[in-house]
Amino acid sequence: MKKYILPLLVVLLAIVVSCSEADRCYDSTDTYLMAKFIDSDSTTIDSLMIWGVAKNDTGWVRDTLPSISKRYPLPLSLEHDSTAFVLFVNGEADTLFIYHTMQMKLVSEACGFAPYYNLKGFSYTSRIDSVNISDPSVGPTSIEKPNNEQNITVYFNLPANTQ
Repeated sequence: MKKYILPLLVVLLAIVVSCSEADRCYDSTDTYLMAKFIDSDSTTIDSLMIWGVAKNDTGWVRDTLPSISKRYPLPLSLEHDSTAFVLFVNGEADTLFIYHTMQMKLVSEACGFAPYYNLKGFSYTSRIDSVNISDPSVGPTSIEKPNNEQNITVYFNLPANTQ
């Protein structure tokens, strides 16, 4: 029986040491662009649905609650220097292309790497009036922006009969 006690203690000690707090990741490595969508006349957007172009899943946002402005987290491409979204506003489709650069940076040894983006510009279709870049740097903490801040604001030119 004594010959089993020492190996058992060694195994238990190894388990306790391997589960140290230093090896846990408490930082986010998810990076999202924070976007606000509003009508140029500051009127209410009745519904909003956002789809990623060339993505094989459901839309990221499906919001039917009227609001003058809301913030939404949008993922950017890890593989390309542009990301496209189809925006369905009040039932009408528009396309927004976001041009960016990306660099992987070490968050910590436990968390690994996270993408950091720098917004370079935009192109869009006719019902989008303009896009304003308020913060071109997008990183894992962008989603934590205080006071309803965002990286971009998209202004729509909505016809009066769709509101």
